[in-house]
Amino acid sequence: MTHQHSKPQKPQPHEVLNFLLEGNHRFYNGKSIHPHSNPERRALSATSSQGDYALATVLSCADSRVPPEIIFDCGIMDLFIVRLAGNVLCNTAMASIEYGVLHVHTPLLLVMAHSQCGAITAVVNELHKNEPKTNQEQEDTHIHELFKHITPVVQPLLQKQKDFSDMQQFINSCARENTKSIIQKIRQNSKPIAEAEAMGQVKIVPAYYELETGKVFCIE
Repeated sequence: MTHQHSKPQKPQPHEVLNFLLEGNHRFYNGKSIHPHSNPERRALSATSSQGDYALATVLSCADSRVPPEIIFDCGIMDLFIVRLAGNVLCNTAMASIEYGVLHVHTPLLLVMAHSQCGAITAVVNELHKNEPKTNQEQEDTHIHELFKHITPVVQPLLQKQKDFSDMQQFINSCARENTKSIIQKIRQNSKPIAEAEAMGQVKIVPAYYELETGKVFCIE
């Protein structure tokens, strides 16, 4: 998949997804080619609109172990990325996602969770141990804002879970469920994105990045 300098035609959503998964395949096999990262591409970015080149909007975690451009072996102007701890969907994140889909015109919207997520882990541990932070701890930081977004997903999963012998596996399953929940909220809270999806202009895909292998999986 290549880009031309004169307003290239963007590929179909399924082609973009395949493009990203092929890049991820190169990455986890140690064969990354680092495309669109040379001086010519940088110079092009200074004279061109990202709307002509960006292929996917990606909502992912702020975790330093999960850099989307590297994971998908992409370069400058390939991805429009929104990153927050726990890939939570706050209002600002929603606005950024809408910008990527509706104004940058990315054919793909990828919401990506990952294994060993610190934000998910913190919520699971607090709820499972039933040891809420003190009011002073909550007032001193804004971290509790993350908990407000993640707790509604984790709480019912904790109530259903019977076996906690493999807590990491449970945390990872919570991360995947959180991603699916986020996509439902995007469809519910953004009528323009829901309409674009219905018209086939954008494909919304939940994904999961496995730190242990470097692989990205599409969530069913």
